[in-house]
Amino acid sequence: MNTKLTGIINEGDTREFMERIENLMGSRSDIKSDIAGIRSEISQIRQTVDILHKKIDHIEQILEKVSD
Repeated sequence: MNTKLTGIINEGDTREFMERIENLMGSRSDIKSDIAGIRSEISQIRQTVDILHKKIDHIEQILEKVSD
């Protein structure tokens, strides 16, 4: 019994399919690592913004005391 898929997929095509799949999987892992990096950067930016808000609030309090 011949188990090859004749007429649908040639033997050389499977190599190309595997290369394409490997390239796609590599691209997906690159994208996932990029997303993780972006999330980390966003978290750092949020922390920095929070610190800046606290400093601005403190400066406003000082300015209100001085103006009184």
